[in-house]
Amino acid sequence: MSFDFRDLADRLEKRCSRRLALRELAYCDAWPLFQATRTPRFNEHLTWAMPQQEREAEARVDAIRAAARRNQLTALSAVVRDTGEWVSLFRFQPSGHGPRSLEIGVWTHPNFWHGRYSPELMTLCIDGAFESSDASEIVGAGAVENRGSLALMRVAGMKAGRSFQKETESGVLLPAIEYRISRDEWQTSRHKQAERRLARATEERIPEPA
Repeated sequence: MSFDFRDLADRLEKRCSRRLALRELAYCDAWPLFQATRTPRFNEHLTWAMPQQEREAEARVDAIRAAARRNQLTALSAVVRDTGEWVSLFRFQPSGHGPRSLEIGVWTHPNFWHGRYSPELMTLCIDGAFESSDASEIVGAGAVENRGSLALMRVAGMKAGRSFQKETESGVLLPAIEYRISRDEWQTSRHKQAERRLARATEERIPEPA
């Protein structure tokens, strides 16, 4: 039985974090995505070429939306809760490790590279995927030179696995590393984080000795 990506999208759209909300990827999201590609560092580690005109970004978003309608992946936009400003495009798609193994992909607008928006989004989406589906693990892959992507996966608690050659749309092979985290590992990690937050809150309430 194939994974129900459409059901996952429906469930994730009802979730939010302190600053972010999730909604279905819209055609008009191609415009802030195109603006993001005007920053050279945004394109540095993408597996597709920088679009030269808006219609190229529009075609890519349209293709992603079509794949989502065919239940081939889950495509979401993260937006600022208070303003609706577009932050990221986040995807869950088949990983190749089995029907319950999901691969993540995230493109965050340069305006939100600082302030820990990407870790907040990763936590929101991974937590939602494990709570809202029968996914058994989350997988991600990043080019060895893409230190930001690899660091983001480590911050999310994912562990480095195999090294391999990742192919770009133009056929170029890039050295890459795969990261993975299982449902049990994620739940353990979240439990430890909750314990640390509780410990810090308790320490803050304990008055200093007179």
